[in-house]
Amino acid sequence: MHSMRLLHFILIASLITTGTFSFGQMTPDAPVKNFRFPRFSEAGFVEWVLQGGEGIYDSDEQIRVNEMNLRVYSGDDRLVQELGLKSPQATIRLQENRAFSERSILIEGTNFTISGTGWKWNGVTKIVEVLDDATVSFDQVITNTLAGGTSRPAAEGSTRIQADSLLLRTTETEYEFVFIGDVKVASGDMTLESGRLVALAETPEGRDTKEVTATPSQIDGLRSFEANEKVVIRQLDRVARAESAIFDPKSGDVDLAGQPVIEASGAYISGHEIKSRSGELHIKGSKEMGRAQVILSQVGGLGILGSDSLSSETIVLADAIALKDSTAGNEFDFDGSVEVLSGPLKMNSDKLRIEAQRLESLQAGAAASNDLKVGSVDKVVAEGSVEIERDGQFASADRVIFHPSTERAELIGDPVVENGEARIEGHLMELQPKGARVDGSPEQPVVVTLPVMPDLGYNPMAENDALSKLASLGSEDAESDLEEIESVESDEVEVASETVIHSDELAMSENENGMFFRFSENVSIIGTNLEATCDLLEVTAERTEGSGINAMQVGKIDAIDNVRFVQSGRTATAKKAMVRPLEGKVVLEGDAEVVDDRGTVTGHRIILNRGQRQASVEGDGTNQQRAKITLPALPSKAP
Repeated sequence: MHSMRLLHFILIASLITTGTFSFGQMTPDAPVKNFRFPRFSEAGFVEWVLQGGEGIYDSDEQIRVNEMNLRVYSGDDRLVQELGLKSPQATIRLQENRAFSERSILIEGTNFTISGTGWKWNGVTKIVEVLDDATVSFDQVITNTLAGGTSRPAAEGSTRIQADSLLLRTTETEYEFVFIGDVKVASGDMTLESGRLVALAETPEGRDTKEVTATPSQIDGLRSFEANEKVVIRQLDRVARAESAIFDPKSGDVDLAGQPVIEASGAYISGHEIKSRSGELHIKGSKEMGRAQVILSQVGGLGILGSDSLSSETIVLADAIALKDSTAGNEFDFDGSVEVLSGPLKMNSDKLRIEAQRLESLQAGAAASNDLKVGSVDKVVAEGSVEIERDGQFASADRVIFHPSTERAELIGDPVVENGEARIEGHLMELQPKGARVDGSPEQPVVVTLPVMPDLGYNPMAENDALSKLASLGSEDAESDLEEIESVESDEVEVASETVIHSDELAMSENENGMFFRFSENVSIIGTNLEATCDLLEVTAERTEGSGINAMQVGKIDAIDNVRFVQSGRTATAKKAMVRPLEGKVVLEGDAEVVDDRGTVTGHRIILNRGQRQASVEGDGTNQQRAKITLPALPSKAP
C-alpha cells in the first residue's frame, strides 16, 4: 500500500512541471502555448493528461486545442496508460470529460495503432469513435485459421483492419474494437471482408514502480475476432464465405456459421457449420440447413464396375466431415450416412475416407504445408454397409477400397456384385475396368448365379427305352406310340432353375455384348436338370435385347479337365465338355463316356442334341477311343 501511494506521488510530481495550467486562468485573448494539464479521479488517481501546442479558451466548459496529445490512464491503482490520442485539432468539454474533432486522429498503443478522420472520445464511458476511414494495425498475425496441417507458430508481421468507422471501448479486462461498414482485414497470408467485425484484446497488467513512465503499456494480444454480414475469407488458394466467422488469433481456431462454404482448387466444402481445430477442418450438417458436403473435381475414376466411374465432379454428403492436411496431401473423413454421387456412380456407406496426394508443383513450396489444394486421389476407403450402384449394376460389401490411379477396387467382407441377372459372391473381390478377380475361401467360396438355362436333359438310350416300352405294351403302331411316349417324357421335365456356379477363384471380364467368366479350382455347376464338376470352367453370358436393363442369357459353357456331368440319373465324363444352351447341344470330348442304368456310351467325342432320339458318337480313328455302346445283359429265357 505504501509503495502504491509512493508510485501515485511520483506520477503526480512528474506532471507538475513548467507549462502546467489550470484552464480557469486562460482568456480568449491569450492562448496558452505548449501546455500540460492532468485530470484526477475522485480517488486521486490520474485519469488522463492533456498536452497541446496551443490551447484556446472558449468558456469554463470548453477549450480548443491545437496539436493535441491526450494520454488516457486506467484511473485506478494500476496506473496503466491505456491509450494515447493525437490530433491536429480538438475540442475539449471539461465538465463532460469528453473531446471531439472533425480532423484526423492517431491512437497509439504499444501493440496497435488506430488512425482515421473525425472522432469522438468519452472519458466517462471510455469509448473512442473514429467516424470515417478507420484503420487499425496490430503487431500480431492471426495464425493458421483455415489452413490445414499442424498449427504453425505466429508469423512475423502485422494485422491491418480498415472500416468505414470504428468504436473502441476500454474496460479493466479488455479492449473492444467494433468495426462497421466495408471491413477489410489483411493478416499474413489471409484477407477478410465483412460488414461488421468485433475484435477483443486483453488489457495490460499494472506495472511496478521501476517501470513508471509516460509511454503506452504493452497490449497482451488479440483474444478473438468475430466477423459478421457476408464474410469472405481468402487464404492461399482458399476462399471461405459465411454469415459469421469467429477467430481465436492465438490458437488459429476459426468457426464459420450461416451457410458457410470453403472453395479451394479441386474442392468445394459446405455445411451447417465449419470449424478449424488444430490444423483440421470439421464440417457438420443439420436437418434445417442440409448435410455436410464436399465436391471434388478432377479426381479420376474409382475403378468400380468399369472405368470412368468418377466424373470430373464428385459430390460426397455426410453427417460430419473432417479434413486433415499435411505436406504430403489431404485426407477427407466422412462419417454418418455417407452418400457419393459421381457421374453414373452412386454409393452409400457408414464411413468414407479419401486420401489425396498434393500436387507436385506445391510440394516444393513453403506454402504447400498449409494449402487445401487437392491433387490426385490415392485411395478411397468406404466402410460399413457399403452399397454401390452404376448403370443398373450393384455392388455391396462391408469394406471397399478404391485405387483411382490404377482404376481398381477391392471388396472385402461378404462382397456381392450384381450385373443384370448375374450375381457374384465371394470372400475377396478385386474389380478393374471391364473385369474382375474373385477369390473364395473354405467358408466363403466363389458363387456365381446366372440366368436360367434351358433343359439340356438327353437320354442316349432313349430309342432303346422307347422300343422296350412299346414291346411291353404290345403295340402294333410303334411310331405313333413312340411320339406319345416322348410327349409324356416332355411333361416330366424338371422346372427350370437358375444356373449357380461354385469355385475357389474367378476371373471375369465385360464388354458391350455380355460377360465372360473363368472359374478355376473345385468348380461345380448346378442348372436346369444339370449338375457338373470340373477343374476349369468358362462361361459366356450374352446380353439380350428387349428384356430389360442388362438382361442376359447363358450363351455357352466350356468345362475343362476332369469333367463330370450328372443329369437325370445318368453320368457323363470327359476331358472337355462344350455346352451350348441356345443350340440345345452338348459335346463331350476326350475319353467321353455316358453311363446310366440302361447302358454305357463311350468314344472320343459324343454329341448330344436336345429333343433328338439319337447321339452322335465318334472315335478318334484309333483303337484307343473307338465308339462303343454297351447294353445291359439281356434277360435269360425261361427254361
